[in-house]
Amino acid sequence: MKLRASGFGRNGRGDLVGTVIAYSDEGAPIGVEVTGNWSRPQTKRDFFKEMEAIGADLEVTRAQLARLLADLRAADDDAQQQGPPERPHDLLVVNITHMPLRDVVDAAVGLLVEANAEGDGPRYYRLGDVLVELDASTAPVSPRSFVMGSLRLTLSRLADWERTTRDGTVVVV
Repeated sequence: MKLRASGFGRNGRGDLVGTVIAYSDEGAPIGVEVTGNWSRPQTKRDFFKEMEAIGADLEVTRAQLARLLADLRAADDDAQQQGPPERPHDLLVVNITHMPLRDVVDAAVGLLVEANAEGDGPRYYRLGDVLVELDASTAPVSPRSFVMGSLRLTLSRLADWERTTRDGTVVVV
């Protein structure tokens, strides 16, 4: 059995939150997926109850979960110590300080239109009321709707978004 982490990060209080999924040794999901705050004992108890229900060895499960969470915490601590990554200077910088929301949206749409003009053809479309991206990694090519996280990631790849605080510090958003 293997445990994999998905969507992990820190919440506003510094707690480790995300999803742990159990897989067989062959790589197939075995039906145990628990999402929650892994800094709290209740989430771990819920995970162990589900693992016990499918007959997993709890000693092995406890050891694997402890190692997985320790690795996640260490990786997060390393990333915080290193600070933000160096910005590539070839991206457009958009400072949204004092920008009305309509101007921020216009800037985002403009970046998506520019990205569509570059490359092998349009990649971003509006399908009804939903913004979609053509997923060329699937056969046949299929539209994939944006959720807030994927849209934010796409926009961050197209430009550096920042704001200036009252004391003049520039903060990447």
